[in-house]
Formats: sequence, structure tokens, C-alpha cells
Amino acid sequence: MKAVKLISRRISRILAGFIGFVALYLFSAQLLSFFTTGKDSIKTSEETIAIYVQGNGVHTDIIVPVQSEIINWNDTFAVNTFERADTGYRYISFGWGDKGFYLDTPTWDDLKFSTAFKAAFFMSSTAMHVTYRKKEPKQSAS
Repeated sequence: MKAVKLISRRISRILAGFIGFVALYLFSAQLLSFFTTGKDSIKTSEETIAIYVQGNGVHTDIIVPVQSEIINWNDTFAVNTFERADTGYRYISFGWGDKGFYLDTPTWDDLKFSTAFKAAFFMSSTAMHVTYRKKEPKQSAS
């Protein structure tokens, strides 16, 4: 009887901790989504480099020009190693995260509990997603 109570108490604490973690994550994501920048705050000049952040609801990428006064990404990521990419591509995007999440979750409908659990608790390897792009990313109205 004592063992059942002890096991029941431990399971309820673990469950409460997991639910608390998920709730804190969702609350933080909602709260931080209110901090945005408007188009008026973005200044362009010859001394700046446009950096774009683009997401599809599941994954987020940082997009930068392939070549600028500061860096040439072709020196780091050779364009000829990318399928269907050539020197006409003007932008490169970077995403980083859990490898299983990138490979197994193209949409939220594809998300499995095991993938989310491993990603949340750093129990699997990570991956960098690098893609060459021909066009400047579309800007959404703010």
C-alpha cells in the first residue's frame, strides 16, 4: 500500500512538472511574440546588411545575402555542393535545431510526441539547415 502511494505521488509530480514546463513554454512563446519591429524601424544604407527571419509555422530560418562587404558565404558553403544551386543565387538561409524535428516534422500535423519530447529535452542530435535562395524573401505587412 505504501509503495503504491509512493509511486502514485512520484508519477503525479513528474506529470505536474511536465505540464508546468509545457505551460511555461507556451506562455513564454505567446508573451515574446508581442515584441516586433515595424518597417519604420528598419534603416537601410550602404553600411547595413538586410537580415530576414522567415518561418513556416514550424521552422524558422535566418536569411542573409550570399555576398556582402563583411562576408562571402560561398567561402563557407560551396554553392556547387548544393543540389540545383548555382552562382545566381543571391541569398542563403540558415536554420538550426533538433535533427529529428527537421527531418520528421514538415508540418504540425506530422509532429509526434516522441520527436517533441526528444527535442524539448535535448535527447537527440541537432542539425543545421542551409539553403541557397534566388529571390529576396517576401516581407509581410506589419
